[in-house]
Amino acid sequence: NSLTRKDKLVKSSSLPGKTREINFFLINDNKYFVDLPGYGFAKIKESQREKLRKMILWYLFDEELASIHKKIVLIIDFKVGPSEFDLEMLRFLREGDLDYVIVANKIDKISKGARMKQLNKISEKIITDKIVLYSAKTNEGREELLINIL
Repeated sequence: NSLTRKDKLVKSSSLPGKTREINFFLINDNKYFVDLPGYGFAKIKESQREKLRKMILWYLFDEELASIHKKIVLIIDFKVGPSEFDLEMLRFLREGDLDYVIVANKIDKISKGARMKQLNKISEKIITDKIVLYSAKTNEGREELLINIL
């Protein structure tokens, strides 16, 4: 919603894991934004979690979809840091040689003074120097993210 500046484009919930399907959004009759389920913090049964995992991997790596250029946005919670799921997805993206950008969201939840320390902790875990810091609430990082994905 914050990227497109459309408040009600995507339903959002305070509880993670509500999205259970792949949603496609045509932007400016030109590009698709594809919203994949996030299940890292979802309170769902393990069988449902595995089903979502397989659906995500199918979309990312299916041979018939391979010709479609994808820029994957891996969103991690800035305050919590990368989950095991995030690290697993990052490994798959790297092994599959997919084009991706890592976004640390909810940066507004941490004081500006503490951000660098948290960013360093996250960077050590995911072994990268490029993380886009983002806040949907304040729009901080919006332009940088758009430049990265478009």
